[in-house]
Parts: sequence; C-alpha cells; structure tokens
Amino acid sequence: MNEIFDINDEKKFFQLIENNRAYIKYLYEDYAGPSSELTAILQYTYQTIIVGNKKIKNLIKKISYDEMEHLEGLGTAIWESGFDPRFWYLNYFNAKYVNYEMDLKKLLLKNIEDETFAAKRYREQAEKIEDPRISSMLLDFARDEERHAMLFKKAYISLFGRS
Repeated sequence: MNEIFDINDEKKFFQLIENNRAYIKYLYEDYAGPSSELTAILQYTYQTIIVGNKKIKNLIKKISYDEMEHLEGLGTAIWESGFDPRFWYLNYFNAKYVNYEMDLKKLLLKNIEDETFAAKRYREQAEKIEDPRISSMLLDFARDEERHAMLFKKAYISLFGRS
C-alpha cells in the first residue's frame, strides 16, 4: 500500500517533490493543470455536445478516449510514486481551464494548437525524467498527441481548406 502524505499540507507537498521526485510536478501538471489531460477531456466533452457535424463530433469523441487513457496512466504513475492522484496542480482543478469556443473553425484550430503543445511538452518532460517507465509513457503520449493534431488538421482542411 502506498504511503500517502497530507496533500493539504502545501509546504510538505512541495518539500516531498523537491526531495524525492521532482518529476511528480510534471505529472500533476499533465494530469490536472490548465493544459492537462483532464482539461482536454472536459473540453472535448463540451465540444461533442455543441458540435453539429457528426464526423467532427465522432473524431473528437475518439480522441477524448485516448485522453482518458492518458489521464489514467498519469494518475497511476502518481499513485505508484507514493502521491495522491487528486485532480490538483498547485490548486484543485478549475473548469475555467476549459476553452468554451463555439465556432467550429476556431475550435479546431485551438485543438490543433493544444495537441501540438501537449506533444512538445511530453517530449521535453520525457528527456528530463530519469525513470524509464515514466519517460516511455510520456513518449507514447507524445506520439498520440501528434496523431491527434494531425487528425484535427485533416478535419480542418476538409472543412475549411488550407486557410
């Protein structure tokens, strides 16, 4: 059983991160920060509700399933590292992180931007983290995010051209 610290003791939380596993802050950020998997899942759920185009709706839904797998992987890594996988990064998760864009063109452009950013961030983190299991997981996630960006680009081009 994992020994869990009191996450409400912020000083102890950051001291534990500093002393033992500096990479945990990356995992928490990816897990429930402003540009996290949790944010992506909620953003894509919102989009599947408001988007009228069935093909785009289904694409977003399929991509959100990958994001759920990423969220679970990050949560498991946090837990197995001895930390509590609460939806928190510096503060508890806030739904204001979600982009509530309703214009399909802007929405797709934002998704492309977010997926590209996530892929880059995962690759950078994988280089910094010495734990090969976590680095490998992050590289897998980076490849998924790159594929997501490509799928969103194809969808954008099919609807709006290369503008």
